[in-house]
Amino acid sequence: KAKGVLTVAEDSPQKHYGLALVSVAENNLEGAKTELQTVLAGWEPVLRAYAKTLLGAYEEYSLFPESPQIHLLALLSRALADVQECELALPMLQTVVNAQDDYRDAWIVKGYCELTTERSQDALVSLERAYQIDPQKPEVQYFLGRAYAMQGDHGNALTFLQYALENGFTPKKEVRRVIAIEALAMGNLTLAMEQYEADVADADADFDAYLTYVTSAITGGRKQEAYLKAKEATEKYPADARAFDLLGTAAIAN
Repeated sequence: KAKGVLTVAEDSPQKHYGLALVSVAENNLEGAKTELQTVLAGWEPVLRAYAKTLLGAYEEYSLFPESPQIHLLALLSRALADVQECELALPMLQTVVNAQDDYRDAWIVKGYCELTTERSQDALVSLERAYQIDPQKPEVQYFLGRAYAMQGDHGNALTFLQYALENGFTPKKEVRRVIAIEALAMGNLTLAMEQYEADVADADADFDAYLTYVTSAITGGRKQEAYLKAKEATEKYPADARAFDLLGTAAIAN
């Protein structure tokens, strides 16, 4: 039905991008490539960026002409996930892992897509398989931690998230934020505050890092720490009224 509507639509980048997605759904990968090339030559900047990402999968695959077809499916699935088209990526990923059960990256992207589409139990299965294949990869540990968090298993979530942080997952700010949330869910204020402290200590820390630290410290009863950190925020951001508002809030709490 979508194909019929798009085929008779007035010519536009949106039409060709839609037809590219329809072609992917039909497993007509060469047809999708042709439509994406038309989008890339068009005027719509967001769709051009999406088309470039998707065509990058074809370009990477062309570097390995002897690779099996499932390698192209895996690359294209990853690109689809990057442009928020996980629903189209998931059937392709299932084909890949059915053909090659130890394809680590396919399991990772599959788990990521299941997380973003709120299939938490499926995500847990996929990411546990990725972890069996490569237990040292920080991305696997991070997304596995997120899957456990979505299931309400805060203990396992913390374990894998801390592994990810120790093993170099980036951006560190993101994993610290989730560790803090899970720590608070378990009543571990000390661990949560350690993450917030590390965030504000970063050279590129923004005001939001201070806001999170101070509000969490006040909520947790560590009001003097909150006041000192808010004062530090006013020194770092002397022209930002929000910093002084935060210091006023901390003063009231004290």
